[in-house]
Amino acid sequence: MTYKILIVFYFSLLAFSCVKKKTEYPKDFSFKINEGTSEYNSITGEYTRKYIGKDSSVNGLLNKEELQIIYTLIENQNFNDFPEKFECSQYGSFTMPSFSTTLEVIVNGKLKKSINTSYCDSKVQQKMSDRFEKIVLEIRRILDSKKEIKNMRPCDIVFM
Repeated sequence: MTYKILIVFYFSLLAFSCVKKKTEYPKDFSFKINEGTSEYNSITGEYTRKYIGKDSSVNGLLNKEELQIIYTLIENQNFNDFPEKFECSQYGSFTMPSFSTTLEVIVNGKLKKSINTSYCDSKVQQKMSDRFEKIVLEIRRILDSKKEIKNMRPCDIVFM
């Protein structure tokens, strides 16, 4: 009986030790994201969308919970290990027009910048590229849920 209890206890400890702990984001945590037709700065809360003629900006300041979600995801995806620029693999297909997404993150006084492209569907560091996209999708989901951003008209720039 005690043998079974020890086994259950051991596996419980093992399971809990594998879970990444959520650490609170540092006071200087901030990020900027530029997706070509839109950009966001978490320090100012300014979200800018590009249009033919004139760009439009709104304030979409993130709350502490939203910043925490983004910070935790950035840490869990090991953003600091990402290359400065993701390179296309020689294999796969290539797309035109293509777009670059730039993500700049400041944590504990250190700036880390990484750029990914939609030009190719296969990257040299594909798994890291997929993790980059996971971060970008979550940031986009959070930003798109903001009322001020939702109320903006869609980008009217046509790409060929």
